[in-house]
Amino acid sequence: MTHDQAASLIEQLSQDARALEARMLPDTGPLTQDHIEYARSEFLAFLDQAGFNAHDVSRSTNQQYSITTIDKYLRGDQVSDNIVRYLTRWMRQQRDALLDGAPSELVTTAVADEIIGIYSNTHRTRTMAIITGPSGCGKSTVAKTAAFGYIPGTLHIELPCIVRTGRQLLRFLAERIKVKGKSSAPLAQQRLVEHLEGTGRLIIIDECHFLNHNALLVLRDLHKLTGCPMVLQGTSTLINTINDFTEFKGQFRRLLSYVHEIEHERSGEDGADPLFTPEDVAKYIKSLRLRLTAGGRKLAVELVNQRDWGGLGKLTLVLLNCARVVAEDQPIDENVLWAVLSEMEGIRNTKRISVQVNQGRTRKVGAA
Repeated sequence: MTHDQAASLIEQLSQDARALEARMLPDTGPLTQDHIEYARSEFLAFLDQAGFNAHDVSRSTNQQYSITTIDKYLRGDQVSDNIVRYLTRWMRQQRDALLDGAPSELVTTAVADEIIGIYSNTHRTRTMAIITGPSGCGKSTVAKTAAFGYIPGTLHIELPCIVRTGRQLLRFLAERIKVKGKSSAPLAQQRLVEHLEGTGRLIIIDECHFLNHNALLVLRDLHKLTGCPMVLQGTSTLINTINDFTEFKGQFRRLLSYVHEIEHERSGEDGADPLFTPEDVAKYIKSLRLRLTAGGRKLAVELVNQRDWGGLGKLTLVLLNCARVVAEDQPIDENVLWAVLSEMEGIRNTKRISVQVNQGRTRKVGAA
């Protein structure tokens, strides 16, 4: 290792140490500038994600601090350490309430690690990336975790299905990011650029498979004009759209530093790894503070790996409903899972899922 490489490594380790220290906001004593900047970035990310403004915060805290004081903090003006601590505690309590019922921390799985790695690299290189995968594979869950402080300043926006064109997208983004004033699409773009240019914020746009070619070009232009790193997420339809060289002539694809397609195993495919391993599912169940029997855990693994079943998000709903029908000290077994699933999915859908699970088990026995 050369002297310059060693110095670079030491500087990187030093930066990482300062970042870690900034996350550990102390309860007493003076706050460093790193503490304050990290807390403010986390606070801004939460307000963006939750759709709150200074007025909402002041009202929610029973006017503990005035709107003017909170606005000063949002702008980066100097405020007291007590204000920083109070607003950080309030934000984390609100965040936990919004995530009630789901794990309070990101449960690391192979898929989650891959997605976080793409976020980090895209953020570091200030580039553009695409992540696609089936419903329930964890894209949105990891994006929300990133927006709630994993990568400070991250802006996560989930598009509704009615937003399809470039004009609709610009107006939706302007409203979602709360840029001032209602305007035409060109003015909305101008205000978005003014608001985001130079911030370096990671922008994650979810459900991009709804967008047409022109809307994707709008996102391309926003990335180029603001310099903000950007990750577009959606189903495999998004890949088909950007690969359409008739419309894009290859220009869009060349901008992308990463194109990551999360492959989903078709139950029992030869040589294919499951999207979620038994260890992944066990960690997730533990994060929900629930207990399952061996048969229950086995079925849970089989369910989350069914194509288009709904993944870990759907499993959370099923397990929380199971927890309501079993005694507090009793683990959830396979029979309870099937009974609750029947109530939620209906008898016909549950039979279809049961057939798929049994076919997968038969193939595994045959392969063994």
